[in-house]
Amino acid sequence: MSKNMSIDEIIKLLADVRADLEIISGQFEFDEGLEKYWDYIMAGIDIIGCELTQNIGKKLRKLEPEKIRIDLETEHFRCPPVYYYMDEEERNTLKDAHEIVIPEETIYINFSYPLRKKAEFQYTHAGGFSRLDLYRSIYEGYKKIYDEEAAEVGDPGTYENLYNRRESSGKYGIWGHYLEDLFVEGILYDPESKKVILQIGS
Repeated sequence: MSKNMSIDEIIKLLADVRADLEIISGQFEFDEGLEKYWDYIMAGIDIIGCELTQNIGKKLRKLEPEKIRIDLETEHFRCPPVYYYMDEEERNTLKDAHEIVIPEETIYINFSYPLRKKAEFQYTHAGGFSRLDLYRSIYEGYKKIYDEEAAEVGDPGTYENLYNRRESSGKYGIWGHYLEDLFVEGILYDPESKKVILQIGS
């Protein structure tokens, strides 16, 4: 691993390791007992990935003190699924949901994973953005990306014997995962540029 890897490259590496393990699992038939233990292993990787990403974010905050670290946690998830914003019961357990964490009323959210072509959307909210406002904006951004890609080129489906989404040839080049697979593992905000940098896992 290069010492000069960016945060996006590190997160992608973690995602690639998980994808490789999924490919390996698709080459074997497990009995019920082994399949259960394999599921535990994959769940453990997801938890470790979340912890690693959060620790990386904390280190970046020390290196770049001008950037603000914002955590999203619900009662059941330290790294909440993007799609669970639509689950009202889960959304209502978001910790400190109404605390204003970004005082600026206009921000720009950068979406880079799992996309071949990055996207950046502008969001405006009177009085600034609370954690709930950010969660909604992240969900709406990804929903827009996936909807537009599907409208342009359709759903490419998954690879044979795998759950991984095939790469599509639309304007975003979504690869590897559906919206339902994505988790918010961390958020960095740069007040100077008003840009939100997402740390997204799967």
